[in-house]
Amino acid sequence: MEKVKCFVDHFCCETDKEKADTLLRRLGFVYGNNKFDKLIHVMFDNCYLEYTEIKSEGVLGTEKVKIIRGKKANMGTIWLGSNDISKTYEDLRDAGYPVMKPQIGAIGGSRRAKHGTIKGSARFAGLGFSDSTPFDSKKTIFGVVQHMTPELIYPKQRYLHVNNARSVSTLIFVCKDEDRKLAAYKYFKDFEKFFSESADKDHNIPAAIMVDLNEYKKIFGVTYEGDKEMDLAAVVFEGGDKVYIKEQLDGTGIHYFENDNGLYRDSLYLDVREYFGSFFVFECDVV
Repeated sequence: MEKVKCFVDHFCCETDKEKADTLLRRLGFVYGNNKFDKLIHVMFDNCYLEYTEIKSEGVLGTEKVKIIRGKKANMGTIWLGSNDISKTYEDLRDAGYPVMKPQIGAIGGSRRAKHGTIKGSARFAGLGFSDSTPFDSKKTIFGVVQHMTPELIYPKQRYLHVNNARSVSTLIFVCKDEDRKLAAYKYFKDFEKFFSESADKDHNIPAAIMVDLNEYKKIFGVTYEGDKEMDLAAVVFEGGDKVYIKEQLDGTGIHYFENDNGLYRDSLYLDVREYFGSFFVFECDVV
């Protein structure tokens, strides 16, 4: 399957934060957040995953949309990483993207960062895309972030995960048909043309894969449930202790399997859609 560059700094998902926190820690992810923090940040060498509490409704661009059905995650934001957000804004604006002017404070301005030996108040600038998404749903939106204090977000000595996941290698997205899949590939490839000069090339998820509904079922063994799930089908981690992860899954009721279909060999697939709206795939270390 074709891979395309995606320059993703982090992916934000709204979920039941308490349930997510319990499972993440059980699976061997280590992070500095506590139960009083509004956000969970799971840090890796190249990026991070962000989880926040579900809201009953929210604003997507100019359209007010329902975000959740019950307490199941199905809404996410893809944040592209920039080293020069002013240039990113100019390049995307000149290319015809419906971008909003960058602001410090547009996405919060600052937050506590405690991802390793160095801790402090991290600052960042961000800009949003108004009603811009390559997918057929309204569940995934895009933005750009520049970390003004990168030494706090990506410290040289960050917390290491017990499960041995070191980075996020790929994001897999699901599209309803071949036409939409091709359109999504084009969307990401256009980013490479207009965004690569100012992109943060040191910290990003390097690749994205698009799959249609038939490919989704072949890979994951289930039928995509549309509005009940995210456009993000799976997060693929580079690294993983297969024995440890299986032991931690015992008694959780979470379905997992090993799939040797040629996409990710020697990998462990976890159906954690109830918690994160997508699958986790560990490209496990061979010992």
